[in-house]
Amino acid sequence: MKRTTVLIVLIQGALAQIISTCKDFSFDAVTEVLSAECVPSNMVGYVTTALNLNDCFAYTGGQILARTNGNYGQSCEGCHLYIAPDPVYGYPKDTYWMNCTCRGQSAEVAVSLEDTAGSQWVTNQNGHLVC
Repeated sequence: MKRTTVLIVLIQGALAQIISTCKDFSFDAVTEVLSAECVPSNMVGYVTTALNLNDCFAYTGGQILARTNGNYGQSCEGCHLYIAPDPVYGYPKDTYWMNCTCRGQSAEVAVSLEDTAGSQWVTNQNGHLVC
């Protein structure tokens, strides 16, 4: 099983809640599950949490879009995570991105996990990753 691991350095970000409240991210490209340890609302310790990103994103019209129960994994594979500057706010506001090889596309398709249409799509809710 191929497993891509992304470790983060905690970077403060006003909108990118997971990048400032979660650590030790890993993404399993086979199961499309994002795992991390996140701070709960009482700010005591960390909670181990996992989220299937098929529950959060869809592939449609050549793009990966935020959509509940979108099942992007039916059309995309070989996905990997990385941290890059936010396209609107730029550095120092970094955000998590996912790139995938999707059906009908010659280049990888990218989507921000945190800022989708100006809102937090994947976020930390009391220590749990949710969308």
